[in-house]
Amino acid sequence: MSLSPPLKTELMNIYFDESGQDSDRPSTMGGLLIPCSVYNTAEMMELNKQLESGKMKLYWTEYTGHAELRENIKKAINVFSNISRFTKYQR
Repeated sequence: MSLSPPLKTELMNIYFDESGQDSDRPSTMGGLLIPCSVYNTAEMMELNKQLESGKMKLYWTEYTGHAELRENIKKAINVFSNISRFTKYQR
């Protein structure tokens, strides 16, 4: 008989990105951890579908005020705002 609580696990998606191109040294690195149960919500799946199909693009560093890109960025921020309490950002 075991007196310890059962091991609880959660599947996670981990994303990593760094600044810099080709032979440039990265100046910024970041990671994002999102539980699979959160990542697989309808809102996230729709956002991914649009990004993967090319219907939606998110180029944060190239934003110059273009209305379509502004709406895409706002849409992504709204989706992430709903799940932010379930994510962890690490620098």
